[in-house]
Amino acid sequence: MACFHSDPFSLCSSLCVSLRTVMASVTTPLLGRAFPTPRFLWRTGAVLAAAGIVAGAFGTHGLRSRVTPDKLQAWTTASQYAIFNGIALLAVSMHPRFGYHKFAGPAIALGSVLFSGSIIGLVFDKEGRYKFLGPITPLGGSIMIAGYGFICKHIHYSLIVALTDTLL
Repeated sequence: MACFHSDPFSLCSSLCVSLRTVMASVTTPLLGRAFPTPRFLWRTGAVLAAAGIVAGAFGTHGLRSRVTPDKLQAWTTASQYAIFNGIALLAVSMHPRFGYHKFAGPAIALGSVLFSGSIIGLVFDKEGRYKFLGPITPLGGSIMIAGYGFICKHIHYSLIVALTDTLL
C-alpha cells in the first residue's frame, strides 16, 4: 500500500509514528525509565566526538601510507559521522524538553557506533574475515536516521503547539 504525503512534515511524522510503534514493542533494560539521562547522552556525545577527532587524525597521519585511497576515504567518512553525531548528542542532551527525545538520543548513539565502528572494522580487514560487518553499516545508518526522525517529529509537534498557542 503506497502512502503519499503532500509535505515533508507529514511524511516525517508518519515515519516517526511507525518507528515509535516498533520501538515501543521492544522491551530492554536500556529503554527503561532510567535510560537515557542527559548526563549519559552528554558523555556519549563527548566520547563520540573525541573518538571521531582521534580517528580522523590517525587516518590522516597513520593510515595514509598503509591503506588504499578508497579505504582512507571510508575511514574519513566514519570519523566525520562520529564527530557530527557526537555534537548532535550534546545538543539533544541539553534540550530543555529532554523527555521528548527518549528515543532520539539512544538511536543516534547506537546508529553512530554501528555505522562508524563497522566502517573502521572493514578498513582494517585485509583478509576478508570481517565481511559480516558490511551489513551492519547500513543498519547503523538506518538507526541514525530513525533518531533524527524522532527529533523531526518533536520539532513538528513543537511547531504545531507554538502555532496553536499563538492563534488562540
